[in-house]
Amino acid sequence: MATRTEAGCTAPPPDVLRLTQTLVACNTMPENGNEAACLEAAAHTLRAAGFLVTLDRFDATHANLYARLLDAPESPGLCLAGHIDTVTARAAGWRTPPLQADERQGRLYGRGSCDMKGGVAALLCAAAAMRPRLRPGQDLRVHLYGGEEVGCLGSRHMAERRPEELAGVGAAIVAEPTALLPSVGHRGALWLRVTASGNAAHASMPQLGDNALTRLLPVAARIQAYDAGRWRHPQMGPATLTLTTLHAGSGCNMVPDAAGLTVDIRTVPGQDQDAVLADIRDLAGEACRVEVLTRVPSLWTPPDLPWVRRVARLAHGAAGQTPAPVTSQFFTDGASLRLAKPELPIIILGPGEQGVAHQTNEWCAVPQLCRAVDVYMAILADWYGV
Repeated sequence: MATRTEAGCTAPPPDVLRLTQTLVACNTMPENGNEAACLEAAAHTLRAAGFLVTLDRFDATHANLYARLLDAPESPGLCLAGHIDTVTARAAGWRTPPLQADERQGRLYGRGSCDMKGGVAALLCAAAAMRPRLRPGQDLRVHLYGGEEVGCLGSRHMAERRPEELAGVGAAIVAEPTALLPSVGHRGALWLRVTASGNAAHASMPQLGDNALTRLLPVAARIQAYDAGRWRHPQMGPATLTLTTLHAGSGCNMVPDAAGLTVDIRTVPGQDQDAVLADIRDLAGEACRVEVLTRVPSLWTPPDLPWVRRVARLAHGAAGQTPAPVTSQFFTDGASLRLAKPELPIIILGPGEQGVAHQTNEWCAVPQLCRAVDVYMAILADWYGV
């Protein structure tokens, strides 16, 4: 169900630190299902700045936000995108409660501060501050998605059910943590579950059963030997395959009637995920069933595009480094944006260190949050010529 609200009167742009703290305080862990409440906080900022906001509750626990200035813009606009859900945070090991959003010694601690509510707050602040500077006929979009941490559910919903939300968009920034270094792509993900079935029996009489684990283990060995690394990308390196979990049986004295494992495959641009899936199913044969858990395409934007070069100069200038294309280790909602609009240039660029995401005592440097607003403002000013 989607609901749209009209723009309100304009207001001063919010403070990025306070807004990040507000968003972190919203529990959007996968088991909580509070995405809509967090999006309402973001919507308040956008409505106050004059944006038209649509909240799309696309299932019982997940929601998206789409914001625009115009229904019929005169020229292509930019889309600033991010996700508002987080991974789970157990209280053990945290110096302060993970939703308290505590600021200490120049760092903001809390679940989602790095991945990626800090980036969302920065793009919201930049969008609100840029709104009064835009000329008539110019449009700016903001997309916030739910369910990214469980397979990019929100952005995939947009791509499959509401691709018109990208009509009139000429390029996109995804505000995932990159330490404000522009990233031009990431590997794709193919997560699989491989299962075998058998018949239970007492372990003292194994001949009366059919051992599912015995069926699974040779398949696991064949999958582990699969040469995923023969596919390589000049910037991203090789594709990878990792066996990640193994489950079988219910007791030491029972022949297991079920066994399963999961596989994490990271694919590179140009690699055919359908072909990889077919290879794994061939290796499994009739002994096991192969099920797709998550499928996210790889993403690549040529770094020699003029807009990408301009963004690199603007962002690297703020970071005090020399422009050079980088890629991200994780997948992002940018892959879904590319599905919805295949030629769309997409850059991943946001505050926070990649290695801090998902950790206990996750944090984002407060100066980097502030600098992110400046970087986004510079990119927007360059795009719109204001």
